Amino acid sequence: MHVVFALFFALTAPLGIAIGVGLQGVLNTNSPEYLMTLGIVNSIAAGMLIYVAFEHMNAFRTKGEWLRKQGIATHLVCFGGFIVAGAALLVVAKWA
Repeated sequence: MHVVFALFFALTAPLGIAIGVGLQGVLNTNSPEYLMTLGIVNSIAAGMLIYVAFEHMNAFRTKGEWLRKQGIATHLVCFGGFIVAGAALLVVAKWA
């Protein structure tokens, strides 16, 4: 199944880039419709990234032998690190 996902990504990523480059010359990037669409698509992508990050953190917490044996303080430190990393990403995103 991983091979199928890798092939799907390898085929669709260049296609999406080509479509984006082709449409860039045609679209008015200052129009309200374009900006609204861009905002919605970026929001969806950010939501998916947050979901994946939380899912990986939860899988590490529940399936990781090392973390499962630790106390609540270690769990809180790991979660705090996750929050700090997310805040750092927000600061970087503000500049982008």
